[in-house]
Amino acid sequence: AERRRTGVEHRRTEAKRRRTEVERIERRRNGAEHYRAGAERIERRHTGAEHYRTGAERIEHRRTEVEHYRAGDERCRTGAEHYRAGAERIERRCTEVEHYRAGDERRRIEVEHYRSAAERVERLSHPHY
Repeated sequence: AERRRTGVEHRRTEAKRRRTEVERIERRRNGAEHYRAGAERIERRHTGAEHYRTGAERIEHRRTEVEHYRAGDERCRTGAEHYRAGAERIERRCTEVEHYRAGDERRRIEVEHYRSAAERVERLSHPHY
């Protein structure tokens, strides 16, 4: 029951073999593309991760800068208050100085007044002057 291949059968078998060979090559190419696409997707995901990491670092840096400037503002405000308080203290001292200077002036006028009064009384008591 040995069956001999006829030329037609042989050609059919050969065509089928070639077709399966082509399909295998095609599948291999598709597989390579599948893995290449996968690799690219992973690469993109990695790049995306880096994108978000650099974004996070930038935001962190910005937050640090903001805190730096806020601390600077706080120091400036405290400094301003320090100098304002100093200015007010000097202002009060000036007012005190003026107060005492005015007092001295009043005292000087009083002294002059009493001195001239004393001289007048003295002149009146000694008519020969």
